[in-house]
Amino acid sequence: MMKKGLLFLLLLAMLAGLAYVAAAEEDYRTLTLGDRGSDVLALKQRMYYLGYFKSLDNLSDQYNKVMAERIRLLQRNNHLEEDGIATPELQALIFSDACVWIAPTPRPTPVPTPAPTPVAPQVAVTLPPTDTHGFLADGSAPFVWQNPEDGHWIYLSGDIHVDIQRFNDTTLPLVWFETRIRLAQGSRLRSLLTLKDGKTPGHSFKMPQSILDDYPNVIVAFSDDFYGYRWSHKRTQGIIIRDGEVMSGKTSKAGNLSWPQLDIFAVFQDGTAKTFVSDAYTAEEYLAMGVQDTYAFGPILVQEGKISDDVYAYPYAQTRVAPRTAIGWIGPNEYLALTVQGRRKDSRGATVEWLARRMVACGVQEALNLDGGNTCSLFFMGKLLNRSELVQDKDIRKVTGLIGVTEGE
Repeated sequence: MMKKGLLFLLLLAMLAGLAYVAAAEEDYRTLTLGDRGSDVLALKQRMYYLGYFKSLDNLSDQYNKVMAERIRLLQRNNHLEEDGIATPELQALIFSDACVWIAPTPRPTPVPTPAPTPVAPQVAVTLPPTDTHGFLADGSAPFVWQNPEDGHWIYLSGDIHVDIQRFNDTTLPLVWFETRIRLAQGSRLRSLLTLKDGKTPGHSFKMPQSILDDYPNVIVAFSDDFYGYRWSHKRTQGIIIRDGEVMSGKTSKAGNLSWPQLDIFAVFQDGTAKTFVSDAYTAEEYLAMGVQDTYAFGPILVQEGKISDDVYAYPYAQTRVAPRTAIGWIGPNEYLALTVQGRRKDSRGATVEWLARRMVACGVQEALNLDGGNTCSLFFMGKLLNRSELVQDKDIRKVTGLIGVTEGE
C-alpha cells in the first residue's frame, strides 16, 4: 500500500512539474542569433550555473554565435535537436531542475604572483602649446618626436595627434605598439589602397612602402583586413566599403565559425565607429547610415566597452599566439590601433583574448581583430616600426591596402 501511495505522489509531482513548465513557456520568446535583451542575459547567467559558460564576467545581452554554440551543446547533452535556437520549451527546461548540467572540473588553487608591469617609454616629452581641443594653433608647424630607442613617436598638428608607444613584457615575452589617433573634425582615417596597374583600387598587390609612395603626407599607416587576398582567391570578401565606394557586397552568415568571420568595423563620416556581425546590414544600408569605410575580418573584440563573447568562439582564443593587428574606437574621432610583434624570440605574439583585454584596458568602446601574421605592418612618417633592421624585404608580405592618416587629402 505504501508503494502505491509513493508512486501516486511521484505521479502528482511529475504532473505538477509539467504543468509548471507549460505555464512557464508562455513567459518566454524564441531567442535566436542576433536577438538582444535582458532575457538573453538571464539565460546566459542560468547557463553559467549549469556549467555552459566559464565566467559571469563580460556576459552580454546579445544572442551571438558563442551563445548559439553553447545552446547546441546543451541540446546535445539533453538529447535534443541541435539547432542552436532557444525556444520557449527549451528555456523552460533550462530554468527547471531537469536540465542536464556540466559538472565542473576541480581546479588547483592558484598561487598569487605579482602582475608584471610592461616596460613603456621612459623619456619625458614636452609638447608645444595646444588649443582647447589638444591640437596646435593655426599656422604652427607640426611637432614631430621620434625616439626609436625609447619606443616613442609623436606627430602633432592643427588637426592630427598621433602618439605611438612601444611596450615590452619580458615575462611573456611580448612586444607591442599602441597607436593612439585623435583627429579634428573634418579629418578622418583613410583607406590607402593600391591605385596603379590599371586594376580596381585595392585589387593589386604591392609592398606596403610602395602604397605609401602613392599617397602624399602619410603620417601613420597600419595593416587592414587584407580583403584583396580573399578577392584574388575567389573567396567571400565580406561587406567592403572604401571611401564611400562599395568594393564587395557579399558576406558570410553570422554565426559561422570560419576564419575570418567577416564581422565588420564600420567608420562613419561623423567620426564614430561601430562593430557589427557579418550580415547585420547590406553595403547599401551601411552607405545610407553614413558609413565611409568598413573593414571585414574578426572576431569582434569589444562592443560597448566590454569584451565580446565572440572572442571565446574558438577553442584557441586563449592559447594560439601570433603577430596581430586590431583597430579600436575610443570616442568621436579617436582611435587606437594595436600592432603585436610575433614569431620572434623577444616576442612570441598575442592571443585574441589578450587583444580584447588590452583594448578594454585602454578605454576602447568598439574593436575588431584585423589580419595578422606577416601582414602586420606599422609605419610612422614612412618608417616601418614593428620589424628589426635585420628583416629582409622578402619577409614582408605584399598587401592591397593600409589604414592611415594623412596630412591633407
